[in-house]
Amino acid sequence: MNKPNFYSILPAIVRYDKELKDKAKLIYSEITSLTNSDGECYALNEYFCNLYDISEATITRIIRQLKNKKLIEIEYIYKEDSKEILKRVIKIPQISHEEGVSKMTPRGVKNDGDNNIKKYNIPKGILYKENPKAPTLGEIKEYANKRDLKYIDCEYFYNYFNDSNWIDSKGRKVRSWKQKMLTWEKHEKEKHNKNGDENEKYTRV
Repeated sequence: MNKPNFYSILPAIVRYDKELKDKAKLIYSEITSLTNSDGECYALNEYFCNLYDISEATITRIIRQLKNKKLIEIEYIYKEDSKEILKRVIKIPQISHEEGVSKMTPRGVKNDGDNNIKKYNIPKGILYKENPKAPTLGEIKEYANKRDLKYIDCEYFYNYFNDSNWIDSKGRKVRSWKQKMLTWEKHEKEKHNKNGDENEKYTRV
């Protein structure tokens, strides 16, 4: 049995996965704390059951889910010339979220390059190379004038996102307020043109 480390690791790809329940994230974190210098965990389901008072069926489902999501890898060591399992080995593959962002390994977090990192797809807006500074109303108006954005209400745009701490309608942090303005302008223009067509349809003689 591995001896738990003082620290565990819970990378963003796990923290923000809405398909994973809190218990699954907890078990993943515990697995990282149990990995030894070779990045291997030998804990059985019974260990997690007793540690967190979770049923064996739940643990089995969690381990299977983590494996299917490729967040862990499982290897079974069999008795020679037999189907009897001697040991289960859980490994955590290295994960690179996006270039320039810290990379997680079973032995900690590092920022150096690694050409053998496995790539995972992460929804845009979860990870950022830096936290963007929220713009002022003046900056928004200045950018609107610079890009000749005719259909966007700058004050409404500013209040809408400022009141929500720059979280969009899908619950994601606004990564680029300028890009968000361009998208907003596009939608407003489409609505304007659509309404114009509707009005024209009803005013024709």
